[in-house]
Amino acid sequence: MSWLPDWLTGFDSANAEKAAADDAQLQSLNAQDFGPGGKDYTPQNAAIVANQRKTELAGIGGSFDLNSERNAIQDAFDTTLNDQAQSIFGRFFKAVGDILKSILGTIPWWLWLIIGAALFFYFGGGRLLRRIIK
Repeated sequence: MSWLPDWLTGFDSANAEKAAADDAQLQSLNAQDFGPGGKDYTPQNAAIVANQRKTELAGIGGSFDLNSERNAIQDAFDTTLNDQAQSIFGRFFKAVGDILKSILGTIPWWLWLIIGAALFFYFGGGRLLRRIIK
């Protein structure tokens, strides 16, 4: 169930219910006319009607069910929101990462080695080395 209210999304549940009823009626008529024993039945016509039905359902999320239509709206909202958030924050973090990479990349490797060794000894690495050597 979508947490977005219908007044915000523009979803018209009365119209959706009518569409579901009309779809049920159309499927009934198609079964009569294009189903086995129907007046327009041929295997080709039945396949055409089945493919058209599949295409229609794919365009609306797979069903005329009210909950699935609301969920399709919710999914589209969530996808768009996530894409836009990634666009905004992704650019920001990429810019910060590029700045840090350029600053830290200017420090030569041997200075990193000295800094690492100094931190190792500062945080008690010398005592650890003495214990390992003994």
